[in-house]
Amino acid sequence: MELVVRKNDLLRELQLFQGIVERKNTIPILANVLMDAKADSVHFLATDLEVALRTKCAATITKPGALTIPAKKLYEIVKSLPDTDIRIAEDKGGVKVAADRFDSRLQTLPREDFPTLPEGGTSPLFKLPSAALKEMVAKTQFAITGEDTRYFLNGAQFVLKPDSMSLVATDGHRLALVTVKR
Repeated sequence: MELVVRKNDLLRELQLFQGIVERKNTIPILANVLMDAKADSVHFLATDLEVALRTKCAATITKPGALTIPAKKLYEIVKSLPDTDIRIAEDKGGVKVAADRFDSRLQTLPREDFPTLPEGGTSPLFKLPSAALKEMVAKTQFAITGEDTRYFLNGAQFVLKPDSMSLVATDGHRLALVTVKR
């Protein structure tokens, strides 16, 4: 794999992954982001086995390929570089990151060790009004618990009906329910 990408484009994508990549080294591959270079863009994938994020950005690909690279280290390196093009190339058992007078090598883990994610089904897609969805989240987020011991209450239930949509959340003490017309 070999590619050239603008610093700001790469930084924007890597910043999204910082809340997802595994901080604890229980499974080392989860601290990495999968980079897949093909055609005229580089695709990224990160997961902690509960949450996954796929994204892509434009890049000049000279040699297509895929590898996993430590997300936190790459983010810190890219953040400290000047606003320029960054060259990322596969190198003996690792990856070489270079820009202007900067040159660094990072260790990679085998792409085959990265967990595969299920593809989205062929179920119908819905268009939802973003303002209404934003309002619903704002009105229910106070009732979502942040406790690790009650992980089953760490979210909200989204109910989609033909004429309305509802969001309901509870932390065991408070209950929030918001319903709006579709």
